[in-house]
Amino acid sequence: MQQYTYNAFISYRHLPLDMAVAKKLHTLLESYRIPGSAAKVCGRKKLKKIFRDQDELPLAVSLSDNIEQALDESEWLICICTPDYLKSNWCMKEVDYFISIGRQDHILLVLADGTPETSFPAQLTRRETENGYEDIEPLAANIVSESDHERLKKLSTEKLRLIAPMIGVGYDDLKRRARQRRIRLTAAVTAAVVVIAAGAGIYVSSQNKKKAELLLQTQNNRIGELIEKAEADLAGSERIQAAGALLDALDISAQAGGLRRDEITDVLKRTMYIEPFSVISSFNSTNTRIVDVVPSPDGQHMAGIVNSNSAAYVDCLSGDVLYQTDSCSGILLEIKFSPDGSRFMALTDDAAGATVWNASDGSVAYTYKCKSGKPYMVGNVFFLGDSDTFLIQDYDEFYIVGTDGSEKLIYTLGDYTEEYDKNENIVTSLYGRSLSDLITINVDDYASLDVVLSDDGSKFLVSASVGEYGVVIVDTEGRGICELKDMPGL
Repeated sequence: MQQYTYNAFISYRHLPLDMAVAKKLHTLLESYRIPGSAAKVCGRKKLKKIFRDQDELPLAVSLSDNIEQALDESEWLICICTPDYLKSNWCMKEVDYFISIGRQDHILLVLADGTPETSFPAQLTRRETENGYEDIEPLAANIVSESDHERLKKLSTEKLRLIAPMIGVGYDDLKRRARQRRIRLTAAVTAAVVVIAAGAGIYVSSQNKKKAELLLQTQNNRIGELIEKAEADLAGSERIQAAGALLDALDISAQAGGLRRDEITDVLKRTMYIEPFSVISSFNSTNTRIVDVVPSPDGQHMAGIVNSNSAAYVDCLSGDVLYQTDSCSGILLEIKFSPDGSRFMALTDDAAGATVWNASDGSVAYTYKCKSGKPYMVGNVFFLGDSDTFLIQDYDEFYIVGTDGSEKLIYTLGDYTEEYDKNENIVTSLYGRSLSDLITINVDDYASLDVVLSDDGSKFLVSASVGEYGVVIVDTEGRGICELKDMPGL
């Protein structure tokens, strides 16, 4: 007979309801003591360990090795079923994997929300036979109720439907044994209370007062812990987890007569955006001015130009300036973050170059100087997909530049010479003229221009605003894609 490390593997979505049911079930199963007569049948007094993965699994093609190993070493699979459970690719992979290793008859279900039709995996309700498919009824415990509190309360009794097959006894038999145990315990406790109560009146009164004070202190501490957790979740943009912690805190507050309710409510309002446009943090100074502020990709920090000649890195939640870069000799222009937020850049020294700083400490990661050395010759700088590669417009030339010092000239304004098939070009159908007939724009036509990088960083657009009106689109390999002119009002 195969020896298993775990009695069961609990499969569930990492959502508030599903997590609460999974956590409660985990505790109920590992703390359950098998009744004496049933223990003789199964040969043990307690269940083995229960596996419950507490980390949200990342998206990937297959299950991670540690999850597959845990499923291999689990005798049973317990699925916490809700309509959301069916939407999880990971949960469905866990079910399919358990079936693939030959243990479909060792899968148990807990209906926590919805109906069997909307919450049970299809592969557990139908089975392929020689004559086609037939419906099957999986072993399941139903805890659907009007509130989460009632669900968890119902789980305390419905757990026996899951434990019975796990230890090899009938559910009715196990339920009868549990009822007999409760009767015996109640009788024993009642008898003890009768004996003790005769001489314990005064003692109980004083002890009750101490217990009430201790309970209030415990509740106050627990509320504080939940508020701290919510603040930490909020700082990490985990608003659902933050709201869950605060709702738990409100439940404890209600039991304690409204203890710290206003404090909890204030954090909950920030968590759920109940107060739009409210000030979360502010920066105040009489001698420092921050302009052109941009947020980091994760929304936790900001970078801004300070007093026109240096950059500041600011904590969004506190408003604190974490550091300020060394001042430049000229004016900084247009600050930007890299896609991963690890660096930011700006045009420096009156647009005669560009500087890239490490966001962690404000140290300089890279400096670019324009070819002519003259101010306002570097028109645009963009990060290309990572924090090490940039697209730089140096007057009429475009370079791909790396922090390793590499530079590659990819395009010069006016170099567009691509030919197009007149029969396939959309411009022909719109204007009755081929695109090659329109390609007459010279570099002088682009004396004043805008440059826009595509979201995926694969191409950029240059638009003229002096002389001929037109647009040229070039990919970051330097290949021309499209050029249009003679388009008034563009």
